[in-house]
Amino acid sequence: MKENKISRYKSVFLLALTIVICLVFFISPGFSAADALRITSYNILHFPDNSYLERLPYFRTVIHQIEPDILVVQEIKSQDGVDIFLNNVMNYYQADKYAAAPFVDGPGDDNCLFYNQELFTFVSNRQIATDIRDISEYVLYYSHIIEATEFRVYSLDFKAGNDSYSENKRFAESTTLRGELNELATGTHFFVCGTFNFYSTSEQGFEMITGILSDNDGRSFDPINQVGNWYENQNFADIHSQSTRIAEFGGGDINGLRKRSDLIFISTAVVDGIVYEYVATTYTTFGNDGLHYMLDVNNGTNQSVSADVADALYYASDHLPVYLDFTVTGTPTPVELTNFQATVNASNVNLSWTTASESNNYGFVIERKTTDTYWKEIGFEAGQGTIAEEHIYSYSDNNVKPGNYFYHLKQVDYDGQFEFSNPVQVNIESPKHFTLGQNYPNPFNASTIIQFNLPEKAEVTITLINMLGKEIKIITNKAYEAGGHELSLNASELNSGLYFYKLETINFIDMKKFILLK
Repeated sequence: MKENKISRYKSVFLLALTIVICLVFFISPGFSAADALRITSYNILHFPDNSYLERLPYFRTVIHQIEPDILVVQEIKSQDGVDIFLNNVMNYYQADKYAAAPFVDGPGDDNCLFYNQELFTFVSNRQIATDIRDISEYVLYYSHIIEATEFRVYSLDFKAGNDSYSENKRFAESTTLRGELNELATGTHFFVCGTFNFYSTSEQGFEMITGILSDNDGRSFDPINQVGNWYENQNFADIHSQSTRIAEFGGGDINGLRKRSDLIFISTAVVDGIVYEYVATTYTTFGNDGLHYMLDVNNGTNQSVSADVADALYYASDHLPVYLDFTVTGTPTPVELTNFQATVNASNVNLSWTTASESNNYGFVIERKTTDTYWKEIGFEAGQGTIAEEHIYSYSDNNVKPGNYFYHLKQVDYDGQFEFSNPVQVNIESPKHFTLGQNYPNPFNASTIIQFNLPEKAEVTITLINMLGKEIKIITNKAYEAGGHELSLNASELNSGLYFYKLETINFIDMKKFILLK
């Protein structure tokens, strides 16, 4: 933030106003819709391969330096590769910051998208088939504006090769892509990322993607508009993205930086900045300082990155990442959710979330789902209406059966408008032992809760016993599934005093005492 230089001769009113504005800026937490977001494309070279463990630290260095909000990768081989990259690269420095789009295992190496789940909501993905490899489409929206306009990100890896056969294949792939993009509605925001392997802007494939046709809804633009023959042309040394190396190791291309293989194209709507707008001059081939034409990216001094980062780029992949920044314009959402997390305590899931401010907030619907089920409402917490200060909420989902669960919040305004938070995931494990918990509250008047855990399905009998050891009531006698359970005991017909409750299965017996006070 640039501070206004106010002369000492300015009025006291203007000075006070400036101070107030500064205070509002600094005490308002959260992400501003005017801040820049970064989308990055990175071909990560047949990941994971036999040497992926050695490559992980290098990828971490690269990604930590770029700090992408959205990362699309090419040449990822499997769901295991997605999980490894998500856990050991993207979320290495901050747990759960990023999520991965669903992976589709298509022909050859594949694509995947990672996104900052505090900023974006993932909507859907689909595959577009070509003769060689699939093109992946991902649909997201920025979570912090009311308009919540969707945008699309495409990831691809076109046919490589400097021959007529390969060029014709790239033209066919480009024709398929342009046909899909032309089907989009006028004004759709999209980014097309990946390894295009074009050798010049005169290639038929490049012209198909960027040219004027009868239908131009799918026309794409090169943000830096570098026209000419890129291949082994030193005039374009500052935009070449392949290869990072001359030595032959780990597969991939060699001969140093001589090709502009990797690009990000943008749609007309992104150029015009209807909601999502490209930030001029931010398009970057990361690690290319223009001085390493046909050299290793870490040969001598690299003036665009540190020596450690240049080494990481060299050893991680044969491609350099490419990124650009864009901004979002729109009305900020009325409720600023700054934190949403879930913790597990035995069979209970405790949800907590914080709002930095609220406007017109009726409340939060809590919803839960499993991998195989739809979202289901399980609770509601009333909102604070309109407040300018932080407020902390909590909700407990008790006695959840073992399994994987997702939770999200549906924030509802008084006028019925709503917005979903990003989901959080928990895993409820089956208990490893039989246990009988202490009732609560204790002492109690009239009713209390008894909890117990079963590592396997079992016939359970719980009986109520007085001080003389006489059984006076069967609380339950039936089969229960493995997991945590609780039941309510109504003792309104009993006199005050000390009592016992006993749990019995074929393999387990335990007894606790409680006090009834009336």
